[in-house]
Amino acid sequence: GRICIGKGTIIAANTYIIDSNHGMKKGILIQSQSVVSSSIEIGEGCWIGANCVIAKGSNLGNGVVIGAGSFVNSECVDNAIYAGSPAKFIRNRE
Repeated sequence: GRICIGKGTIIAANTYIIDSNHGMKKGILIQSQSVVSSSIEIGEGCWIGANCVIAKGSNLGNGVVIGAGSFVNSECVDNAIYAGSPAKFIRNRE
């Protein structure tokens, strides 16, 4: 996968940005399966709180805020706040 982080984005301590994972097909040892990867896009001017995980395939628009301890695995629209596990839309920034 590819990880792209826009200008002015800040990322707090203990945050993981992970663009891959093991396959999980039944009948094959996980350690023997291919790695599955997907790009991650993080826009400009974002703030990602402490202890977050940004998983493969995530797409954060510009100005997105991710609350501490959140797990992101989807799209986050511009200028919005997300939190939780999995991260859910909380509200738009004012």
